Amino acid sequence: VRHVMANPHAEDFPLLLAQAERAMGVADRDLGRLGRSLALLERAGALPYAARVRCERALITGDRAELEAGLRVLERLGDADQVARFERLAVG
Repeated sequence: VRHVMANPHAEDFPLLLAQAERAMGVADRDLGRLGRSLALLERAGALPYAARVRCERALITGDRAELEAGLRVLERLGDADQVARFERLAVG
């Protein structure tokens, strides 16, 4: 993932860059990286991934409203597996 981030052409691949930011953000509990990932994903219209980032960020911050917002999108998209995953993580 760090290789992707260090690549001078990473900006040419916004979805790859967004996923690298997401991975590093989750691993390091870095809200700035998760915010950059979310912005890139929303700009690209990648709603399922943006919703997952919202949920991941909410789990770190304890923001129940953001978690619910992310879950609503995942539910609307029919992504029951991810909804169940994030609900388990929120309880655990």
